[in-house]
Amino acid sequence: MTLTIGLVAFGTLLFAWQDPKPAQQPQPKASHIQVLRKAVRACAAADLRYNSSTGAERAANRVSRNAAREVLKDSLTKFEQATQQPLVLDADALLEVFEDAFAPAKTPPANGVTVCEKEGEERVVFLPDDYEPSKAQPTVVLIGGRKQRGDAAAMKAYLEETWGEAARREHMTVIAPVVPPDVDLDRAHHKGPDKEKLTEEAIAAVFRPLGAAWMNVHSSRDRVVIDCGRGASAFGLRLVSMFPDRFAGIVLRWPVADDTLRVEALQGMPVLLIRSPETKATCDRLRKQLNVQTPGSCQVLTPPGEYPFAGETGIAEWSRQQRRDAMAKRVVVAPIHDRFHHNRWIRIRRADPVAGAPKDNAPLLIADADREKNTITVTARGVQAFTVMVGPSLVDVRDFTLIVNGKEQNVKLQPSFDYMFRSLSDRFDPGILVTGRYKVSLD
Repeated sequence: MTLTIGLVAFGTLLFAWQDPKPAQQPQPKASHIQVLRKAVRACAAADLRYNSSTGAERAANRVSRNAAREVLKDSLTKFEQATQQPLVLDADALLEVFEDAFAPAKTPPANGVTVCEKEGEERVVFLPDDYEPSKAQPTVVLIGGRKQRGDAAAMKAYLEETWGEAARREHMTVIAPVVPPDVDLDRAHHKGPDKEKLTEEAIAAVFRPLGAAWMNVHSSRDRVVIDCGRGASAFGLRLVSMFPDRFAGIVLRWPVADDTLRVEALQGMPVLLIRSPETKATCDRLRKQLNVQTPGSCQVLTPPGEYPFAGETGIAEWSRQQRRDAMAKRVVVAPIHDRFHHNRWIRIRRADPVAGAPKDNAPLLIADADREKNTITVTARGVQAFTVMVGPSLVDVRDFTLIVNGKEQNVKLQPSFDYMFRSLSDRFDPGILVTGRYKVSLD
């Protein structure tokens, strides 16, 4: 087996790092970070306005976007000259600069509960009384049960019943997609010739309304918890296994068994199971499965009353405590779909087909970063090619060791602010702070 690692050419880099000109003495970073943070926010907002506009408005927004990029470039240069510190090598400074940097571009809905019935983006949104558009809020993505399918009024009532009082008390935002009645969330694993289409329809039924809501609701990307009702729990688990870097945790109000679930994909994912007499056996089984993978990640709550356990305060308290580790040092990609195989800073580019593969021989990618040893170690099975994205919290991007299936190689990369900013902007998520990438091929 031959290991080939190639440095990706990114074209013209607007902000490729270079040694800053030396100053007489380093100056305090705090004030420069604030200036740079303001420029990042302005540039992100200009990008969002440009990307969401058309026609003459788009042309005008292009001018504004280019001007904002020049201001950001100038602010970055001044930061590095003043501090004698390349920003792309300073993990702590990057966190400060980019924390909650992508504010929504549109006017938020009114505080309280509002309903949007735009086709394909139907949703119910709750904003607490103290909501401020400039501050990112912890957010619950609420997936209703069978009775709420395709019915905005029923979804609104369900939101009020399950989260109305709790969200006000905990100062949380709730976004509840109105899933179309013909979209199947009940089945744990779609089968048959249309299985990929059915899975993608289910994903779109959640992500399209959620993405539209984030255009005017400022959610903290590190504090998004998904809450799944009866008839949506199997789908919810599969959703977070396909997109593990999007959520800080998941609540299952009516857990169901799923023998096709690959628990490796839920590495480190906090899970709260709501146990009732009807779901006790399933809860006990799931808790055992998930805690073997990551001890302590799965908790069980046994509230009084009946589904949907509207008066249970523990759900909101647990949800508010969850925070995503955006740059986790261990990431796992265990795909259950041939299109979705990305987690934080690593992505499968080519692998054996998922369909028909036994779980113990399906494609699998496990990556561990050790900042102290300056290494990234990857174990790959059934994978022919992947990309690893690196940042200063993982390794020294300029010179580190990459080990793939026991084979070691020293690799080097010039870190790029431009690459990092574009990748953050594309995801509309300021948490995945990577400044370069490598393509790896296994022959």
